[in-house]
Amino acid sequence: MLGLFLLIGLFFILLSITEHKKEKDLLETNRIDFKMIYFVYLFGINLIGLIFTFSRISIAMFFVLFLVFVLYEFFINIKHKEILKGKMNYNFSIFIVLIFISISVFVPSVDLLASRVDGNNRLVAKSTNERVEQFKDFANCIQTKYLTGLGVQNYTIYKHDQNKDLNVWDIKPIHNIYMLILLEIGVFGFLLFLLILVFKFIFNKEFKIIVPFIFLLLFGMVDHFIWTENFGLLLLFIFLGLNNIRNTKNEIEDY
Repeated sequence: MLGLFLLIGLFFILLSITEHKKEKDLLETNRIDFKMIYFVYLFGINLIGLIFTFSRISIAMFFVLFLVFVLYEFFINIKHKEILKGKMNYNFSIFIVLIFISISVFVPSVDLLASRVDGNNRLVAKSTNERVEQFKDFANCIQTKYLTGLGVQNYTIYKHDQNKDLNVWDIKPIHNIYMLILLEIGVFGFLLFLLILVFKFIFNKEFKIIVPFIFLLLFGMVDHFIWTENFGLLLLFIFLGLNNIRNTKNEIEDY
């Protein structure tokens, strides 16, 4: 959960940095930009926090996000003639600072991060086996419950009723919200959920909303907290609801 929160935070920080540089003269270097220093500081703090969550999907998505940012900055700067003349401008200097911060945070953590993707690691192997067993349970259960479902938040209760000898720590929701939604509210509820997502992407193309929402949906493929925990539900409905806020604002402005 913390990994997703920090990932969304890093997205908005990078977006704020990009927007702030557009507002500022690219060659204006004679004054200290305290606002940019603040953004860079936030970037470093959030990145350190993200690394020490050891969330594999969060870190992987950050790599993709930062790679897109680096490529964007590179092509923007390479078009600027001052760069070709060997002059360091404001825009390029921030670009270099962010790369330096990222490298300085990731390099000391390489061994720790490597252990999270090592299939021979005891905890990684245990986590993988648990997920495989959850998928098998889903395949067995969905054959009889696909139409009506088990009821929202009822999967763990159902699992306990099926086998009362299970330890409490072995009773966990499926680490995939799409499978879990299908199992808990049935095929018709699942189709309605997918329909809501489709309408979300059709009627809202706001970059600031869609990208974090995609992060959220990707997390849903490997974890369950977006559907089972208050924090996850809060994030899910915030980004679903932002579409309505955006539309309402536009309607008021048009009026």
